[in-house]
Amino acid sequence: MGYQEYRKDAMTCLTWHASGCRICWILGIIFALLGVIAAAAEIMLGLGAVSWFLLSIAAFVASIPCCIAWVAGLFLHAIEAKSTKEK
Repeated sequence: MGYQEYRKDAMTCLTWHASGCRICWILGIIFALLGVIAAAAEIMLGLGAVSWFLLSIAAFVASIPCCIAWVAGLFLHAIEAKSTKEK
């Protein structure tokens, strides 16, 4: 497997990490909104307000590794682009 194949695989992984990060953030926002609505209306939306907030925190924490991997990959891609531009 040559360099170009490794690079293509790495860019594919970056796409999946970005998607995973985005999905976890959206779920976190949805869970937080459900928690706010449940607390404001003082009703249970399947779970209590505190449970929705805890799910929101868990979703945000789950998105951190995907975001870190995505940012690290973009950083390495930028370094590679800069080094090829200087040549």
